[in-house]
Amino acid sequence: LDVVVVDELLPEEELRCNGPEGHGFCISCVKRQALEFFGSGLFTLNISQSGSSSSSSSSTCTDLSRSTLRCMNTSGCEGHFFETSLEKALPPKDYVRYSRRSAALQAANSGLQDLVACPSCDFMVQMSDKTDSVVRCQDPECGKNTCRWCREPEHPGLRCEEVEKDGETKIRTFLEEKMAESALRRCPNPRCHKPYERTEGCNHIRCPCG
Repeated sequence: LDVVVVDELLPEEELRCNGPEGHGFCISCVKRQALEFFGSGLFTLNISQSGSSSSSSSSTCTDLSRSTLRCMNTSGCEGHFFETSLEKALPPKDYVRYSRRSAALQAANSGLQDLVACPSCDFMVQMSDKTDSVVRCQDPECGKNTCRWCREPEHPGLRCEEVEKDGETKIRTFLEEKMAESALRRCPNPRCHKPYERTEGCNHIRCPCG
C-alpha cells in the first residue's frame, strides 16, 4: 500500500501515531491501511476458537497484534493508532465490526475459561455449563439466542441436523416463489400484466383494466 506523508495537513485532516515522533497521515491513508490490515486478519479470525478453554488453541488466535494498527512510517516506528483515530478513519459499519472483534479477541486472551463467541456479533459469553446448548448474547444491540453447536438460531426440540440452514431457506423460498409465479396467468394487456389465478368456472375472465 502506498502511503503519502505530508506536512501541510490541517490538524483535523490528519491522524497521528502514538510513537515518539507522532507521525501524521491523512485520514484516507489510515482508512485504506486499516481496512486492508483488519480485512486480512482480525475480520477473518475465528473468534469462537479463540474463546475455547482448550490449551491447544493456537497462538495466532489470541494474538492481540491483530487488533493493533501500526504506524505506516518506513523509519521502523513502533507506534500505533489509538482507537479514537480508528473511529475517525473507519466507516461506521467497519468501526463497529472492529470494536466488537477487538473486544472479543481481548476477552479470549484474558485467560477466562469457557468463553463462547456469539455467532452474530462475536460478543463473548462465558458458558461453564457444558450441557447448555444456547448462546444468549448479552450485547444490547444483538441479544440473539443461538445454538452453541451449529451456530444457527436456537431450535428447541430439533437436533442440529434437522435445522434448515439460512442458505437452504433462501433457496427453498426462491424456488417456491418461482413455482408459484409460473402457475399464475397474467393479463395480456402490455400496460397491465396483472397476475390472476382461476379457482373455478370457465377459462374466460375479464380483467379490471378492461
